[in-house]
Amino acid sequence: MTTTTPSSRIDALDAVRGIAILGILLMNIFAFALPQAAYLNPYYTNTTPESEAYLWGVFNVLFQGKVLAIFSILFGATLVLLQPRSLRWNQCRLFVLALFGMIHGVGFWDGDILLAYALTGLLVTYLLNQYDDGFLLKIALSLYLIGLVILLVLGSGVDPSGFWQTSDKQLAFEYTIHTSGGMDGVYYRASEMLKMVEMLVIQYGWQLSALMIIGALLMKNGWLRGQFTAQHYRKIACIFILPSLLIQIVSLYTQSQFNWSYFSTSIIGYIINELVIPFQSLGYIALVYGFWE
Repeated sequence: MTTTTPSSRIDALDAVRGIAILGILLMNIFAFALPQAAYLNPYYTNTTPESEAYLWGVFNVLFQGKVLAIFSILFGATLVLLQPRSLRWNQCRLFVLALFGMIHGVGFWDGDILLAYALTGLLVTYLLNQYDDGFLLKIALSLYLIGLVILLVLGSGVDPSGFWQTSDKQLAFEYTIHTSGGMDGVYYRASEMLKMVEMLVIQYGWQLSALMIIGALLMKNGWLRGQFTAQHYRKIACIFILPSLLIQIVSLYTQSQFNWSYFSTSIIGYIINELVIPFQSLGYIALVYGFWE
């Protein structure tokens, strides 16, 4: 472990944050162009071309979930950087972020993530001020696994016939609601935001908070400050990225053997993806740190 010169900014961290933001835009391209079902189902219609499905597979293995995980890890790291300020100041900052998220989510784009991050950040800020690092790590691991168990239990009882493949009627509705604007669009986005908050509590907020805590702990131990050797980061990148890619490729092949059914892809495949996401995301971060000069 090496010592770095103190600086008001951590250049490698800023670079990773920029890459994560660009990655979020990259993933949102699918949402801009395709129906909601296309996020999880490569064959969201009976006429989906093979080339589009293969592209979905590439994005699924390399980017889906990973860029948001990186952003979550860095969000938690930022909470630690701002911890010297008062708890009240940090809570006010997150409340303002939540306000911007609601304005953006209802007024402009139903795929907003600011509100989710602000609400989760409030919880994580409280936890960071209450518990030591060892207990926080246990909390993070528990939260992450609990979220996946909830997904397995709730998702297994869902009837996918109404949404797993998009009907012509659903395609027409999504096209109209995203292009017509006006109060109909506002009501739709408000409804989608309420669903997002519900899902945040029920399922993915558990993983989100866990990743933020991991980011906070890695900032505390100096890993995200770049205080380890370049060789260390490169080794971590290799150990974390390559097995993650292999596991997901095997998972996708298995899903294809089950004809991309709802349970094999949206539940089992998604859970496998979620299990490797923390490692692959940290591997991506380590890759940047390992070659940063």
